[in-house]
Amino acid sequence: DPDALVTLLADDVVLMPPAMPAVEGKPACLEMIREVMRRNATEIDRRSLSYTTIELTVTGSVAIERGVYQHDFVIVETGERREERGQYLRVFRRAPGGIWQVHRVIWNTLPGEDDEA
Repeated sequence: DPDALVTLLADDVVLMPPAMPAVEGKPACLEMIREVMRRNATEIDRRSLSYTTIELTVTGSVAIERGVYQHDFVIVETGERREERGQYLRVFRRAPGGIWQVHRVIWNTLPGEDDEA
């Protein structure tokens, strides 16, 4: 439910998806998340999605997380099974009241074993 993310996103959040312009501000980011979730609900059958934190640094009211992800899914229309691997960097900021909010996120996919380097 994207609306459950409202308190987790900073008002000035920026998402930087691969091969797309940055999405800036909570309303625009929530709209993008809603669209992705809608598309994923109808176009893919998710088998698994996992995130692994490689590095986490906290300094005062800022935290930086670097990690990798793996997403296994099936394209509903074709039945094609796919595996997507990638890496991400998330910046969190502690808001008044002590809650950690997502401030910046950038991610990109990594080439698969069969892809050319």
